[in-house]
Order: sequence, then structure tokens, then C-alpha cells
Amino acid sequence: TNDYIDSLGNCPAGNATLSAWGYMDAVASNAYQAIYSAGTELWVGVAQGDGSAGYGSVRAHIGGQSQVDTAGSTFTNEGWHHVVVTWDGTNTKIYTDGVLRKTSTTGDDITATAGEIGIYSVNHSQGQWIGEIDEVSLWSEALDLTAIQAIYNSGVPIDVTANYSDNLVSYWRFEEGTGTTVADSSGNGNDGTVNNATWDTDVPG
Repeated sequence: TNDYIDSLGNCPAGNATLSAWGYMDAVASNAYQAIYSAGTELWVGVAQGDGSAGYGSVRAHIGGQSQVDTAGSTFTNEGWHHVVVTWDGTNTKIYTDGVLRKTSTTGDDITATAGEIGIYSVNHSQGQWIGEIDEVSLWSEALDLTAIQAIYNSGVPIDVTANYSDNLVSYWRFEEGTGTTVADSSGNGNDGTVNNATWDTDVPG
């Protein structure tokens, strides 16, 4: 309930993409579990209750404005799922498992804000992720469907620095296996600090 990664540096200002793999183990109240949170500037999570969004639906806040993939409920299935949220200055798009689930003009310019993984960065009593998170990456551009599907369809996650390094801001692979530091593989020095979490060898794919 209090496992998270902080000291990650800021999310991108302006256009952005967040990509991550998640495995949600358990549900609690009618709220959301956070995969990544830079306040409400760039926040991505999954519904964990039976509210209007539906359990397993992805929700995103862009510049404090939100939208929900009400038709998705991808995380009702056990196992790993790939989540991508993009903002191109006009549209917010939510993708899960390589499929575009929702497009909305709801959103606002993102302000660079310190991010955390696995918890709501504004209030650590909310949004705790119950499960596993892997391969979290941030770009200062909105990736297109071709790139998103290529990343998803790679099976065991590919190293995005090999083909998608342009405008890559941060990339946490969680490959260390021990210790309290998560390295930023983008080369931008946004290493994170592990708080209470347990390393696991399970990976998507």
C-alpha cells in the first residue's frame, strides 16, 4: 500500500506520451490505481472499483483535465497489459494492448511536474498500485499508432532506445533486481528511488 518510485524528475511539458506495462493483482475501493503520476498534469491509472468508469478502465489526466476509456475494461483480464496515453496539444488518446480505445479533445497544456510511479504523487494515501509495473517510458511527443503497436507487439518488451529514442525523456526498465535505485535508460539522468517495493523477475510477454 505504500510502494512507489519517486525522485524521477519532471514529466514533459507540452506534447507527451506515457507508455507502461502493468499487472493489477487486486482491487479495493471505488477509486483508481496510479501507474504514473505527475500531479494531475500527466496522470495515468486504472479503475479498481465498480464506478461509472467500470473496473479495469484506464483513466488519464492531461493538464488537470481527465478522460476515461469507458469502453475498455482491459484490466479485467489477469496478466500483463500495455497502456499508452498520448497528448498532441489537441487530442488525448488512450491505447491498451496496441488498440486505440478512446480519443478526446479533453486535455490542456502539460506543465513540467515531478512524477512518481505506482502512487498518486499529490497524496500518497491515494492511488496505490496493487500489482506489478514494468517498462515505463516518457516522450515529449505524441507517438503514432504504428510506433505504439510495434512496442506492444514486440512480446517481451523491447529496448525503446534502439528504435524510438527521438524525444525520449525518461525510460525506466526495472532491470536492477536489487537496491533502491531505478536507472533511467534514456541517458537523461532521471533515476528513481525505490520506496518499500519488492523486485520481481516476472516480465510482460
